[in-house]
Amino acid sequence: MEIGDIFSWALVLVFVVGYVLIVLEHAIHINKATSALLMGVIAWILQFANESISHHENVHYFGEHLSNVAQVVIFLMGVLTIVEVINTHDGFRIIRNLLTERSKKKMLWIVGITTFVLSAVLGSITTTVVMIALLAKVIPLYEDRLILGSGIVIAANAGGAFSPVGDITTTMLWIGGQLSTSRMMLDLSLPSLVCMSVGLLFLQLYLKGELPPIDKPKKPERISNIIFFLGIGSILFVPLFKGLTGLPPFMGVLLGLSIIWLVTDLIHVPEERHHLTLPNIIGKLDFTIPIFFLGILLAINAMETAGILKATADYISSIVSSPLWIAGGIGIVSAVIDNVPLVAAVMGMYSLETFAQDHPFWQLVAYSAGVGGSILIFGSAPGVAFMGLEKVRFGWYFKKASLPALLAFIAGLLVFVAQSQFFS
Repeated sequence: MEIGDIFSWALVLVFVVGYVLIVLEHAIHINKATSALLMGVIAWILQFANESISHHENVHYFGEHLSNVAQVVIFLMGVLTIVEVINTHDGFRIIRNLLTERSKKKMLWIVGITTFVLSAVLGSITTTVVMIALLAKVIPLYEDRLILGSGIVIAANAGGAFSPVGDITTTMLWIGGQLSTSRMMLDLSLPSLVCMSVGLLFLQLYLKGELPPIDKPKKPERISNIIFFLGIGSILFVPLFKGLTGLPPFMGVLLGLSIIWLVTDLIHVPEERHHLTLPNIIGKLDFTIPIFFLGILLAINAMETAGILKATADYISSIVSSPLWIAGGIGIVSAVIDNVPLVAAVMGMYSLETFAQDHPFWQLVAYSAGVGGSILIFGSAPGVAFMGLEKVRFGWYFKKASLPALLAFIAGLLVFVAQSQFFS
């Protein structure tokens, strides 16, 4: 066996072991960010030790990959910071005040539609955490919260699938140039909306009757409204910023963050409000999610540099004739395997020369990876967040929500296929 083959197998082994540790995070009590970061570093150590590629070439490839990875990580860190500023200023009270409906079925639709819209702006993970926390304050019955929470997971993944800032995988495809803002939103919005609607239609069968009455909601303070709309507006402005300036999206996020920083510094001049300024808020942030993505993407990039992903793509193409079957299959696989490494691997397997920007292949990858994770509770970041916040058992979700999520995924997929055929 040639030395290149030895190092390739070693890279694959490192990725498999690392991914197993990530999946077993709760059982072994090792944070998945730790496993991912260690995996990424070891993968590149092995790649640099591979003498079949010169040191100069490895440095060149590493620099290119690091530039792309850094854009995703900085983008994510900026968005997380903006969301935390909104949360610290109680800006999400505006959303909480929408949750006054006492009919369980109507509440499911209000929660689902709100989640769908918010996740397209704030991201599916953040929106899920916010909505689950708000539900806990307005719905006392645990069983009802679980059904509504399942609707949140389906709606969050569906809402994130058609927006460039909605899910980390769509953000990766957007930053990588595989998808443009207008075509992504135009072509994927209807399949995503159908997916959410079908999921909620089946989940509402579990809900009957009325919810207990709640106290009249308090009106948000003026500063809460200002920060909420300023934060939402700054994130919505990012695609426009990219189109106007040609600069990477993370620069738009940093622009929005700097404006929010300036506004909060000016507002919170008195000493007693310094805890609401950005330096104090940043200290409370949990950056394990960006670090997790950093490790995962570094490991995937090392395998791409070694030629492993290209060889895998050639092998898959020899078995599956239609690339759309490959893209659609990602949805089922993403129910078991995290969609971030899946999409990162696909991006490494197929170049823009193979499938041009906005090709149906990339659109279907975005939809499938974003929505397919809803089928199992640990198949997506929103599902994992829901599981952790409400202590949801895998068996309960599988029994109650997996079939609605699967039917929702298939319904959106059929709409996408029909839509593609109609406009082709």
